[in-house]
Amino acid sequence: MTDKELERLLRVGILLAGLILGLVVGGFITGLRYDSEIRTDQLVLKDQVEEIMADRAVIADLISELLLQVESVKAERKALEELKIILSKGE
Repeated sequence: MTDKELERLLRVGILLAGLILGLVVGGFITGLRYDSEIRTDQLVLKDQVEEIMADRAVIADLISELLLQVESVKAERKALEELKIILSKGE
């Protein structure tokens, strides 16, 4: 091999090594970006889950209050029907 061929081979080797190193570094950086985006998405989802849980608690409270009011209305209705029966007997 001549010096010129050796120099050319060395240049090709350095070029290939640089290309491979660039691909490895680029892949690593891309992976870090994806991981960062996934973490960000996870934090957003965590906040949304907390909001949903709070909403569920509010809805459960509203439902229990509504059920109490329905029971109260039923009791009042029953009392009014009994009063109506008593009043109709008195006439």
